[in-house]
Amino acid sequence: MSFDNSRFTFNAWNNFLGVVMQQGRVQLDADWNEQASQIVRRVQSGMFDTVGQAVVPRETPDGFRIEANSNNLTIGPGRIYVDGIQAENHGLSPDTWDSHLAELTGSAFVNYFEQPYYPDAPAWTGNGPH
Repeated sequence: MSFDNSRFTFNAWNNFLGVVMQQGRVQLDADWNEQASQIVRRVQSGMFDTVGQAVVPRETPDGFRIEANSNNLTIGPGRIYVDGIQAENHGLSPDTWDSHLAELTGSAFVNYFEQPYYPDAPAWTGNGPH
């Protein structure tokens, strides 16, 4: 994906808390990008400091659980945090209502070979370790 931008100015060493809009000043994409970068950095570092290197939340206990049977691998629906970055497997139908996030989410495991974000996943052999 390509896009136009004027510049990226974020530097964590600046210890900035946010970007302030100024009256009469032209809004630039760099201001919005700076604000987004500050928020993402704060969330990522806060998650890493709070939960550590990797964690599956209690609310999604099957998040990224790998199940193997015969010649099939499945990946559990839910969330996992790795180095403060959230990864989410939205699962497959049947959908259930998540009242905490007010959204539908899939409740079925995803087949390894049918992952939406990893098409053409390489074949694996049954004789680990993997």
